[in-house]
Amino acid sequence: MNKLIVAKFGGSSLANDKQFKKVKEIVLQDKRRRYIVVSAPGKTFEKDYKVTDLLYKCYCSVDNKNLFENYFNIIEGKYVSICNNLKLDLNIKKFLYDIKNDFFSGASKDYILSRGEYLNGLIFSKFINFTFIDPSDIISFKQNGQLDKEATKMLILNKLSHVEKAVIPGFYGSNKDGSIKTFPRGGSDITGSIISSVMNASIYENWTDVSGVLMANPNIVKDPKNIRNMTYKEIKNLSHMGANVLNEDSIIPVEESKIPINIRNTNNPNDIGTFISDNLPDEDCKDTIAGISGKGNFSIVRLEKLNLINDGLNNLFSIINADNISVEHLSFNSDSVSLIVPDSQLRKCENSFISKIETQLNPGSITINHNISLVGIIIRNINKFRQIIHKIFENLSNQNIKIKIIMQPSCESNIVLGVEDADLSKTIKLIYESINNPVLIEKLNTESESLPIYFNILSK
Repeated sequence: MNKLIVAKFGGSSLANDKQFKKVKEIVLQDKRRRYIVVSAPGKTFEKDYKVTDLLYKCYCSVDNKNLFENYFNIIEGKYVSICNNLKLDLNIKKFLYDIKNDFFSGASKDYILSRGEYLNGLIFSKFINFTFIDPSDIISFKQNGQLDKEATKMLILNKLSHVEKAVIPGFYGSNKDGSIKTFPRGGSDITGSIISSVMNASIYENWTDVSGVLMANPNIVKDPKNIRNMTYKEIKNLSHMGANVLNEDSIIPVEESKIPINIRNTNNPNDIGTFISDNLPDEDCKDTIAGISGKGNFSIVRLEKLNLINDGLNNLFSIINADNISVEHLSFNSDSVSLIVPDSQLRKCENSFISKIETQLNPGSITINHNISLVGIIIRNINKFRQIIHKIFENLSNQNIKIKIIMQPSCESNIVLGVEDADLSKTIKLIYESINNPVLIEKLNTESESLPIYFNILSK
């Protein structure tokens, strides 16, 4: 196996000079950690700003001198403090001066937003004495904005094959004309994954401020369990349902190359974190679920009409596409269809959307529920889950939480519940408590074969 680890450190891991020192110690502890991907500095306290957010505020306030100066001074203070406290021989003020001028010279938004990673890469490469590699030289985008996989692979191999140790800013690359192009937010995860795949790393480490993946949001559930092992499929489903773990797109490159991901905690490096790979150890397959997550601000659109699936589905999607509405989930039978769509998108065109449906489809009924949250339960042991779903529904009902819709995506080991936005946190907490009830767990472990089956939409 290739003795190489690609390690990505997020914004919380590199927020100040103390965090820089922790990261340096982690990197130097293992000689296999040769390619280090860095994010822009994150928050150092609750009401602090992330540097990327500050750069965006500067970009939006170039016509307001006082406001611009206020935001840029915060950025400058962060970087100057880091360099001074690390006693680096780096004229960071010169780089900041040049970037400040770029704001008023027509620099693109992507260029501006990428400067946080760029500066952090310069600083950390100097601090650890690794080669600095600008990702604009190795990450290439097509004219349509999509990653050019083949060009990127060639550029990375040509560059890194001759560099023993490097620091690479995440989040951005370049277009064919040399202009800067960014990934979506969380894009540093993607950078690390691409480099891991191309360089055939033995592990892709993703360092953050939690000790691996948690079964639920710690801001909702007190001390949720760590998930020590996960599959690529599970982490993708959890991320898609709102878990702030990994950028969903970052999983694909390493999954295709069968490179395991190890999510670690910069502030607790002795914790082994979470390993993500193709298969689970046998012991982990006994767990009822892998995680719970949720996200809000959706609407449910329900249509009913005889033989709708044959006579109207194509027209329905033509209307949806024309109104630029994306579909999060879809459920249908011969006479009805339910759509989950972003609330903000639907509200922009709701009246015309309904009018088009009534004119073109003539449905028997159309109902819309706004302010809906989706709660995803990533099922691991479907037999155990089928035997406790009644308890989950009972607990939700006792708290007056109404389930608006239940969906099980085809061929997926997960279930999605729709509840009111106001009930999102309470729903996640109650589901977690239901599944992790010690008495129920013991009963499942000892009597699983004799317990009745309560949930028949989850097939064996």
